Amino acid sequence: MDAISGLVLAGGKSQRMGTDKALLPLGAETVLHATANRLAAHVDDLLIVRRSDQPSLDLPRDGAARDWRIVYDLHPGDGPLAGLEAGLRACRHPWALVTPVDAPFVRKGLLSLLCAQIATVEPRTRVITVEHGDQTYPLFGVYHRALAERIGEMLEAGERRVIDLLARVPTVKLSREVWGAVDPDGTSFSMMNRREEYEVLRDRWGRGEVL
Repeated sequence: MDAISGLVLAGGKSQRMGTDKALLPLGAETVLHATANRLAAHVDDLLIVRRSDQPSLDLPRDGAARDWRIVYDLHPGDGPLAGLEAGLRACRHPWALVTPVDAPFVRKGLLSLLCAQIATVEPRTRVITVEHGDQTYPLFGVYHRALAERIGEMLEAGERRVIDLLARVPTVKLSREVWGAVDPDGTSFSMMNRREEYEVLRDRWGRGEVL
């Protein structure tokens, strides 16, 4: 498999949480570090996408983590689509594996599956993502860096929805029949937007409920 980059989208305002969810403690680390470590096993170029007005991060500098980088939104406040743009413009490889910051439970098997799909799709494909029930989860996927210009044009036009990007470019959506074998309970989609959701996931993390 060719080398790929990784993007952790950590530039959200966390308004429903009331504090920067990336910096919340999760065991001996933070939500950001826990999620980034999940991606780090699959990529050799890991980017943390933030807003320039967010608190600074203390990134590890040892071992494989020496290749972690922070990049900043070029369109601050325009949501995850802006994070994708910044990350894709900065990534070193043609494809980037993407997750939201609040996904420390994402299964390694799902990340491996997404990466493996790159070799099987048509050359014109630009996004590979997942469906769960009747919902698409566009922030779990692999994105081609050629999309950066297209995304920039959308943002300049006031368009901010990732789902609208998927409707306009060649996209493959993996159904549960495809990814269910590596994540039968849909644990990867356990995310946190509110304090009570964080507390539940924090307790699960403490019990070791992650593979």
